[in-house]
Formats: sequence, C-alpha cells, structure tokens
Amino acid sequence: REALLVALALGALELGAVDEALAIGERIEHLERRAQVETEVVRALLGTGERDRAQRLARALAESIPADV
Repeated sequence: REALLVALALGALELGAVDEALAIGERIEHLERRAQVETEVVRALLGTGERDRAQRLARALAESIPADV
C-alpha cells in the first residue's frame, strides 16, 4: 500500500499536480517514504521556479520532524 501511494504521488508530480502529490503524500504513514515524496515535491517546485513555496514547504516539513528521530 505504501509503495503504491509513493508511486501515485510521484506520478502526480510528473503530471505537474503538486497539490495532489502532497495530498497523496499525507496518506503515507512510513516516514521515510513520506519524506521521499515531500522532497520530490520541493524539488519539483524549485524546478518550476516556485522558490518561495518550496522554501515554505521545506520549513514546514523540517518543523514536523519528531524530536526523537
């Protein structure tokens, strides 16, 4: 299930559907797989010149990392 969600999120990114990729990524419980998708979303945003949005997302992601990780 988790691998399928990652594949769907990355497929959404290939189609330029950033918001949909993030929505799918939220359903991924495995932290490393979710981080993989979120990292790719940030890269996609940077690739399309959306630097401010990428930066906001990266900061939000960094703040959401549990302290014990």
